[in-house]
Amino acid sequence: MKKLFLILAFVTSISGCVSNSNNTVNNTISSNDLSVLIEKAEQGDMVAQYKLGVLYGKGLGVKQNVTKSIDLIRASAQQGYAPAKQLLTQLSGSNDNEIQNEVAQLKQQMQQGNAKASKQLAVMYIMGTGVSQNKNKGLQILTQLATKGDVDAQSMLGGFYLGTHGIKKDIRTAVKWLQKAVKQGDAQSQYNLGLLYGRGEGVRQNLNFFVELLRLSASQGVAQARQTLEQVANQGYKPAIDALKRINSN
Repeated sequence: MKKLFLILAFVTSISGCVSNSNNTVNNTISSNDLSVLIEKAEQGDMVAQYKLGVLYGKGLGVKQNVTKSIDLIRASAQQGYAPAKQLLTQLSGSNDNEIQNEVAQLKQQMQQGNAKASKQLAVMYIMGTGVSQNKNKGLQILTQLATKGDVDAQSMLGGFYLGTHGIKKDIRTAVKWLQKAVKQGDAQSQYNLGLLYGRGEGVRQNLNFFVELLRLSASQGVAQARQTLEQVANQGYKPAIDALKRINSN
């Protein structure tokens, strides 16, 4: 697969509905169905991985996350799921000249101060898609944007420094950027930082912060945050039960 920036357009163009059939993906999905889909995907179900990957690519029911979309679809394809394999095959068949032209355009846009293009290139460097892999360069681009207050860059850095996509784990740096993104109301960062407070990793354990951050994240539609709260509530933890009641009352 060569074009990270093409997968979003391709996934977005997929028609159909996320229903009970094996390989169709819909533009709407209930929170219960989404929770089941996430659970199955985490258990390695290749169909669920594909469906969830498409949802992340489209930003339906979950916050749009192209890198997570790629990871899930790739995992599904590696298990032999035909729709996922077909998607990756079509992406990998892109014309090299076309790829280089689009990379050149993104670089030009980045030089002109286009933050969206800069973030796209940064992820491409980190993933090694469309360009020679250069994780340090990708992180440098994101850091420049994050320092200027770009909340998406802050959230991405927080996620990468948790040790994802081959980036060396640096929990202190992850916490730094997650906290900045949380101050700007970023839902995914609320979830990630909440988990750290729950585990006491990189921060002093604080279950009140854990529950409140997950409540804020779930209120913004992050399915994993709600699912985690439900799991804790099912164990009888009253603050989590109360948090779910607040979410449901809105």
